Amino acid sequence: MSNKIKVIIADDIPSISNRIKTILEKDGRFEILGIAKNGYEAVMLSTLHRPDILLLDIEMEEKDSGLKVAKELLSQFKQLKIIIMTIHEQDEYLFSAFEFGVSDYLFKDASPKDVIKSIIDTFHNQNTINPKVSNRLLQEFSRAKKSEQELIDNLDIFKSLTATEIEILKLFSKKMY
Repeated sequence: MSNKIKVIIADDIPSISNRIKTILEKDGRFEILGIAKNGYEAVMLSTLHRPDILLLDIEMEEKDSGLKVAKELLSQFKQLKIIIMTIHEQDEYLFSAFEFGVSDYLFKDASPKDVIKSIIDTFHNQNTINPKVSNRLLQEFSRAKKSEQELIDNLDIFKSLTATEIEILKLFSKKMY
């Protein structure tokens, strides 16, 4: 029985898949179970081989196919750990990925050292998210908390309105629309 970390690579660009495969093979602590070229293959290989880690591109046959794969697989296989590898820096992808339960988010230009560290840390449940990514997550958390507080403050104002004030607001809103 192998003590190697079992990995599947899912990327539609062969040069990127081969780069990651080469990095992992040179290290020697990983067993490559397969390479998927699209979301369908990523789901099939992951279902058949049950990897420890799935390195998953966001954009393959569709702009967000990797996110769909992550959502599907993580709902079925709670023990699976997914690391997104992408060129996309848009917050919508980043936040969706973590919302679905991915373990880490790497950019495709990550150094071999960073790729290996991410996989090993993720495997051992010691996630150390890339500073570029963690800063954006912290900013979003701060923004969400501020919005939440503003909503609570507004609700407190509405709760204190009299029936007459509420009726005036209703009439005013009808007049606007």
